[in-house]
Amino acid sequence: MSYDNRAVVRRVLLITLLLNIFVMVLKAIVGTLTGSRFLLADALHSVTDSANNVLGLITSHLSSPNPDREHQARAPEI
Repeated sequence: MSYDNRAVVRRVLLITLLLNIFVMVLKAIVGTLTGSRFLLADALHSVTDSANNVLGLITSHLSSPNPDREHQARAPEI
């Protein structure tokens, strides 16, 4: 029997996504108000970070923790 930690992973990814979006908006606002191209570029970088979180949420949803013929369960290595 394998331990299914997908719920914990999804929670962490969702919290990280929300924080990334908050930081992205903050950087975009401050970058626009100050005219800082660095902050605007960093806001764009936060978009890619958020996209990675979305991709992680999707793959976590599509994955299955149950072993099948090609993927047998193994004891965790210590």
